[in-house]
Amino acid sequence: MQHSLFYLLSLLCAFTTVLATPALGHLNPTPINAQRLSRGLTPLTPRRLFNPSRVSRRAALPSSAPTLTANLGVYKRSDNSHQGYINVQGGISDTQVAITTFHFKNPSSADELLELHDPAGTYYEGMNSLFAGNQDNLYLGPGSYNTVYMNTSPLSTPAGSKQVADVTKGPLQYSQSTVYRIDPATGIVTAQWVNPDGKAVPVYFAMWTRTQNGRTTKSTIITGDIAAYKAHSPNITPLEEVTLVVAL
Repeated sequence: MQHSLFYLLSLLCAFTTVLATPALGHLNPTPINAQRLSRGLTPLTPRRLFNPSRVSRRAALPSSAPTLTANLGVYKRSDNSHQGYINVQGGISDTQVAITTFHFKNPSSADELLELHDPAGTYYEGMNSLFAGNQDNLYLGPGSYNTVYMNTSPLSTPAGSKQVADVTKGPLQYSQSTVYRIDPATGIVTAQWVNPDGKAVPVYFAMWTRTQNGRTTKSTIITGDIAAYKAHSPNITPLEEVTLVVAL
């Protein structure tokens, strides 16, 4: 009986001690980086670093289909948030509609260069969504704020070719069409531009969000150096790098 009473009293004391002890996390919350820096401490390491392969992670593209029809989702690189779908002329729509639909060859590898064909049953049927500039011999790459834009045209240029004059457009447009790559394992879209010297350079997509007369629109800016473009055009803000991902 005495042993049982002693045991019960021990449990009661232990329980009381737990209730009386405040949570250490409440007394000493983890300081945010601003607080750490003000104390002369180093900032905390981000819990999750950005990795392009994690953007809207999806299954591999279906390997049996020779061609695919899909939308291309737009995701901020800063936080992976979904922003809409790119359309055939580089605008960004909130929902999947006809002009955000593309046809393309099912890539055999992540290195294969592709064209994006525009949707059937629309004004753009039979055209390609290509990269265009209004000047010939346009250079893109590190240190350059130059840009190209997406436009529609029946023009088709082979992989690796330099700009070609597109006389179907006015004013005259100089374009390249076989400029996209799609990773079959992730659906992530990347692109290139071939400079006047024949060297191909990667290009990057940025999203410009602006509100005019109460209406918010999103568009893409395509350049070889986003930092150089921001420095040259500080009024184009907010401007955020985005990643395109196939959405079947």
